[in-house]
Amino acid sequence: MAAPLETYVQLPDDSGNTGKKIRTQSRVVSAQTVHEHYLVPISTAIIKGLYYVTSTLYTVTVAASNGTTTAVCWLQVPASATINARVRRFDVCMTNAVATAIDEPTSPRFAFSRFTHIGGWSGAIINPSRRRTTDNQNQADARTAATGTTVTLGNIAWTGVIPGNDITTAGVYNSFLYQAWQPIAEDEFIDLAPGEGLVAFQVDAGTTSDQRRLIVNLCWDEYDNQ
Repeated sequence: MAAPLETYVQLPDDSGNTGKKIRTQSRVVSAQTVHEHYLVPISTAIIKGLYYVTSTLYTVTVAASNGTTTAVCWLQVPASATINARVRRFDVCMTNAVATAIDEPTSPRFAFSRFTHIGGWSGAIINPSRRRTTDNQNQADARTAATGTTVTLGNIAWTGVIPGNDITTAGVYNSFLYQAWQPIAEDEFIDLAPGEGLVAFQVDAGTTSDQRRLIVNLCWDEYDNQ
């Protein structure tokens, strides 16, 4: 069988416009030349940019975080934004460095939850990296504090567990732990509209003098919602 050749089927002219071409490839099948159509899946979202942030180092606290005023970080889309933000991936890296023997029997949950917000944000911004220097300036941003705004938690989107420790020898590091959420299909991304966001926070109480530490990494894109 001969190798397929790329070719076109052209539609007739339409009201003075040159007829559009339909891309095909021709192949000889049973002595007949046939045109096979391409199927090119595309997204209806016009991506403006892809962004990455890493949180500051977080130490597990005795008291649980509430996600509204205490948390590791908040990814928020301003109410005035002209884009939607889609969370493509997040992960949590955890470890524990101890200078003395310590018992940390708790296993607090760590969660990512949707939220809505009202008011301006004045908490410190975590400056993101861009996929390309030509990507648009990000409109959504990650914050280390929710000052200046009122956050209302929605449902939890993902939860992990911070492992407990019982270390009797000084200067010991526990095993490195990595937990991640990364959907495969575009339709599985967490989609945040203007006035919405995603918060990373410690759901349950930790241990007195807790030394467990973690870092959160976030990746999101922004697309035209007009």
